Amino acid sequence: AACSSEFSSSASQKKASSANGKTRMLRVSGYIAVPDSTSGTYTANGELVAKAQVDLKAEASGKLVKLYAKDGQKVSKGTLLAKLDDAELQANLKSAKTALDLAEKKAARTKTLYGKDGATAEELESAESAVESAKASKELIEAQLQKTEVRAPFAGTLGVVEVSEGAWMTSGAQIATLTNTSELKVEFELPQRFSRYANMGDKVVLIDTEQGIKADA
Repeated sequence: AACSSEFSSSASQKKASSANGKTRMLRVSGYIAVPDSTSGTYTANGELVAKAQVDLKAEASGKLVKLYAKDGQKVSKGTLLAKLDDAELQANLKSAKTALDLAEKKAARTKTLYGKDGATAEELESAESAVESAKASKELIEAQLQKTEVRAPFAGTLGVVEVSEGAWMTSGAQIATLTNTSELKVEFELPQRFSRYANMGDKVVLIDTEQGIKADA
């Protein structure tokens, strides 16, 4: 019988170890996996944005006759910022008011006659219907007049004003941007794998690394 030199060498080493009375030992490292919960703390980059921001635009078409807005101006809610030409609408409103006045007087006379059997119920109903129609026409013109004015929907600061007096404005033309920075909010993205751990009311810590500011939200 024959055996390789490798076997003979291994056998010889074992024999020598036994002869010396020593046991060869190998050092290993091991880890035991156990279930655990996450720490519940996540980090993400965010961006500060204004509480409210809106592009101020004309709701109607017409010539811009008055511009009160200025670059960087701070305005309160309801401040008149721009006015479009409303001469034609004002004339229509005057006519509508006259028509409403006449309709109301006619309805009053008809009601008096109806009480004395001098008018029929149909005539009274027609007169009252004419009053309602005249009121609707007046309210429609007043609504159109409101669209010739551009007012601040909330308090804030104007950006760059993009128009000048005398310009022809089309519906939807931008005048300026209004921003409310009295309060700020943070927009950030959280990885989807963390979404099941995020709950309404969780504490958020905001850190401005440039200015070294830290705040809780």
